[in-house]
Amino acid sequence: MHQIGSFARGAGREAFRWYGAPAPEETLNEGLHWTDWPAARSPGRAVFAAVVVVLFAGAIVTVDRLLGLVGTFLLLGSVADSLFPTRFSLDGDGVRARNLLRSANRPWSRLGAWRAVPGGFTVTGRSPSKLLRRLRGVELRCPGHEAEVETLLRQHLGAPAGDAGAREETTDG
Repeated sequence: MHQIGSFARGAGREAFRWYGAPAPEETLNEGLHWTDWPAARSPGRAVFAAVVVVLFAGAIVTVDRLLGLVGTFLLLGSVADSLFPTRFSLDGDGVRARNLLRSANRPWSRLGAWRAVPGGFTVTGRSPSKLLRRLRGVELRCPGHEAEVETLLRQHLGAPAGDAGAREETTDG
């Protein structure tokens, strides 16, 4: 049966919230929605990143306030995925990922290849340019729930990159 509710990891904070329908086939039609917060799973890294941002802001603000403000926002933007919770949604329309500083809304028609990475999936955008494929893509963090997300990715995008269809195991003898 499909899990409904929360999956908590680390420091008693809610790191993963899973919402969906009770039956897997209904989930495929309605989509999947979850929130991932890496800072809750790894508070040490989050504290280190926050300290670096504060130290950087303090050092640059003493030289120039405008430069310090712009630099702080740029640095926060680069670590936003680690510091802030990100809400993910996969449904019939496409993939959405949203946190405090970033938002990505990608229809399935604009997404290309995908592959599994530790704790989730990388989905690239469609483009002849490698840089644009990466910029138009999205990282899906779903620790512990890779099977459900993989099912939807296979349904909408086909087999993962480098997968030549059904794999057959060879046996000796």
